[in-house]
Amino acid sequence: MKRKKIILIVLMGIMVSGIVLIYSSYALFSINQISKSVITIKVGEMTPTVKVDGVTTNRLTIPAGETKTFTVTLENLNGISGKFLFYYTTTLASGVNFGYTTGTGIQIPPGTDGVILSKNGKQTYSLKVANKTSSSQTITLGSIGGLETPSLALPINGHIIPEYKGNLLTDVIIEKSNDSSKTYTTGNQGEAFVFYQEAGLQQANWTKEELTDYRYIGNNPNNYVYFNCADTSLVSTCEKWRIVGVFTVEDENGIKQKRVKLLRHETIGNYAYRLEAKADYITSQAEKILNEYYYQATSSTCYTKTNSPVTCDFTAIGLKDTAKNMIAPTKWYLGYTHATIGSGSDGKTGAVFYLAERGNTTDTSTPFALYTIDNVGMSYASDYGYTFYHGVEPNCAANLSCCGNTCDGDPSLSWMRTILNKNNTNWGWFLNGSGNGSVTQLNKVGTTSYMSPAQPREMVPTVYLHQDVITTKGTGSIDSPYELALE
Repeated sequence: MKRKKIILIVLMGIMVSGIVLIYSSYALFSINQISKSVITIKVGEMTPTVKVDGVTTNRLTIPAGETKTFTVTLENLNGISGKFLFYYTTTLASGVNFGYTTGTGIQIPPGTDGVILSKNGKQTYSLKVANKTSSSQTITLGSIGGLETPSLALPINGHIIPEYKGNLLTDVIIEKSNDSSKTYTTGNQGEAFVFYQEAGLQQANWTKEELTDYRYIGNNPNNYVYFNCADTSLVSTCEKWRIVGVFTVEDENGIKQKRVKLLRHETIGNYAYRLEAKADYITSQAEKILNEYYYQATSSTCYTKTNSPVTCDFTAIGLKDTAKNMIAPTKWYLGYTHATIGSGSDGKTGAVFYLAERGNTTDTSTPFALYTIDNVGMSYASDYGYTFYHGVEPNCAANLSCCGNTCDGDPSLSWMRTILNKNNTNWGWFLNGSGNGSVTQLNKVGTTSYMSPAQPREMVPTVYLHQDVITTKGTGSIDSPYELALE
């Protein structure tokens, strides 16, 4: 019996020696005798190698205001296959967007279950960081490894790397935009242009930054976006909308934010603005069509003009939940624009319309509200005016009432024109308030004028998005519209 015990001890010693030889190149180990017949052997952690852009380091450094993509490699240089966890330990500052992106030959970083790598095996990840703060940021990566069978635990300060959500759409548009020194002929015609506005009377105490707009101009800029999707993961279920630009707007609580303004790709129908010979938008048929029937995707009775009822069915083309979740209630201005138009060759610029829309004047004989808070509206006459060659195209933008009629300007230079007047086949409404019983409209030939609100005109919905809407894919071109999601 004693001899058998000696033999058993010798054999176990040989086994331990073998394990030591196998694991000594990559692991720590300990031996504990729990009882006379039970001995446990515990193998420690293996150390993986992390490389960032080919350099052995575990830090990602991003300068203030920049976005960078890093190629990160996790390698197992130990003498045996093992299981590894990969994570980050930094508490991300507000304004830092961090995560992995995918692509050909790019793997997804391991989750809490870890990843098994063979001897000399490796995985390559693409990690993207957008630093919107005013200071440089550093993200520290971490990794641990062990045998394939034991489970691994994240350290207390460890976080699994998420998928990169994308950049805020407002930031993407602003970062690509032409600075204020550029004109349409010298800047990038595909991207937005900067406009510094004069404050309207409803914009008291607004700062220069708050009065700065970013607008898409010209004939066919890169302002396409997939929107109103049945399924945001399938662009085939989406509509193509157009981005008017980025503007400072007020929400229902008066809080100012930069938001993206979208215009539907085509009209939703030919309807009267309202049925009485006055232009109060808040109590109009137009407001009800846009914010009840179209917004709720329902069917109802509408009017093409007084005593001319028709069925307006928006169950198929109305807003879906994916779109409604991205739309924010916003202040829409209803200043008096009738007098701004003038008559004949007495037209005005987009800048003049802008001030009238945000003014504090209504028709003096019948004062109406100067603004409303709604989910859906229509484009302003100023939006149309600014689409012409940086808002200063000779003759045309300087005189919107005669553009394309008696002036030399070419209204086809505006990407918005054929949307609003249905490919030059009809008139289209602009959003505006009271005006002596008339409403500002766009004519077939591309000129601005005014008409009785009881006449049928095309309605094209316009919305403001929540500030936290992000773009996950796309360049904004007609062939690669921006794809959207909520942050």
